[in-house]
Amino acid sequence: MDGPDATADGTSDFGLTNSIVAACWHGYFTGNVGTLKVLVDYPYPTASSTRKAVSIGGGSVSLPSSFTLAISPATPKAGEDLTITATAQTIAGVPQPNVTVTVVVSSGPDAGQTLTAVTNASGIATITIRTNSTGTAVYTATATVSGVAKTVSATVTWDPPATTTAPPTTTTMAPTTTVAPNTTLAPTTTLAPTTTVQAIVPVVTEAPTTTIPVLDAPEEQHLPKTGLSTIVFLLISFQLILIGIAMTRKQQDLR
Repeated sequence: MDGPDATADGTSDFGLTNSIVAACWHGYFTGNVGTLKVLVDYPYPTASSTRKAVSIGGGSVSLPSSFTLAISPATPKAGEDLTITATAQTIAGVPQPNVTVTVVVSSGPDAGQTLTAVTNASGIATITIRTNSTGTAVYTATATVSGVAKTVSATVTWDPPATTTAPPTTTTMAPTTTVAPNTTLAPTTTLAPTTTVQAIVPVVTEAPTTTIPVLDAPEEQHLPKTGLSTIVFLLISFQLILIGIAMTRKQQDLR
């Protein structure tokens, strides 16, 4: 009788084949296995008996698994970060968490450097590397996935760092401001209108002189004619002065 066979679930989920699972089996399961999937079965006790879910062992038995590396960026520049992403999973794509991944710089810049990381719930471990040197480096990653030791390498070429060119300096000239000269206007002076005061001088007509002979009367002294004229002149001048003062006050009030 041949060895156990891979079931349809074993083939679709893990890529199992009969040659892979051809090993000694040492137990079988009966009854309801619940949500468990049967990966390997075997007809027991005879070849015509119902196939039973069996456990295989007693030899070097391992399930197929996958271990890959991804590099980003593909051509890094010296001084930049390089991200190495390791993914551990079964052949069917089931993530394998808590897998320790070790990356060694096998050759090239920083040769001999060793870095480690552990896969998360998605089966992914991330390692960041930076170097200031240029050249080709080989990164070798190792891990044990589903009991199988895995080794995978990646080759990276570090390019010279990017040359930074200073932007041209632009000089902005401030706009020229032309200030018009100040023009000072002389204040406008309004002259009060000139009032011409015409003095009215009354004409005094002297009465004709009548000579009355005085008989035997003592000689009387008469004021000279010039004395009377002086008095009249003074009175008229005083009136004119009063009129001038009155006109002046009136002009001031009007202002």
